[in-house]
Amino acid sequence: MQQQYKQNRLQGPSCPHCNHSLVRYHIKNKTWNCYKCKLTFDKPKIRPYRILTKKKKRKAEEQEIITLQQTIKLINKIQKKQHKALLSILYLTGARESEITHPNPLRLRQLSFEKINEKNFLIFRQIITLKRRKTIRRNIPILIDKNTLPLINNITEYLESEHFKEIRDEGDNTILFRMSGKRVYQIVQENTKMYPHFFRHLRNTHLVTEYNLNSQELKQYNGWKDSRPADTYTHLNYIDLAKKLTQKK
Repeated sequence: MQQQYKQNRLQGPSCPHCNHSLVRYHIKNKTWNCYKCKLTFDKPKIRPYRILTKKKKRKAEEQEIITLQQTIKLINKIQKKQHKALLSILYLTGARESEITHPNPLRLRQLSFEKINEKNFLIFRQIITLKRRKTIRRNIPILIDKNTLPLINNITEYLESEHFKEIRDEGDNTILFRMSGKRVYQIVQENTKMYPHFFRHLRNTHLVTEYNLNSQELKQYNGWKDSRPADTYTHLNYIDLAKKLTQKK
């Protein structure tokens, strides 16, 4: 009796009194029993099974890899200062959204300006690295030049805005972005039609094409265990190869 309900995957037996799905058929008595309300009944209620659909995995190849200048223009078109600063940090750090927002939110004390080798840098300190057996933290240096300056200005404008001053209740320990990963995804989709993790692909590609970082240096930048992810996160075309060949040694 119970087997005939299992044959149709779109239907299943449930209690007609409490609608609970944990029911049992007694062959000897030819009755059904509900484990929740403890009632006995002759015929169960038929309910539809929950159909689970597999989420389609996004691929970076499905979106166009844009240049550094195009990325800056795309971010600077955003009107809201908080959203503009969020995308600027996502791009500059190349971090996952969960490494700078919930559950590992970026705090004000983790940002500092420093001079290294007579060059000005914005340092993101103690950024947690996920997907590692041991929790490790990394420091990410951002060179302040003509390319990164507009994005760094987006961050400083947000930190000086009235909105941030209102939520700055913990001093230097204040969380920069109090939002979930789902909200981050919505913001990125609304403003760029991309997904947050794609900025990780863009940043690593530009670090190779614009700053000539190799796979070992990308490993240190991203906190990878080895340099193999560099093959996944860097996307070069023939123009990038042509520029590399024409560079003077």
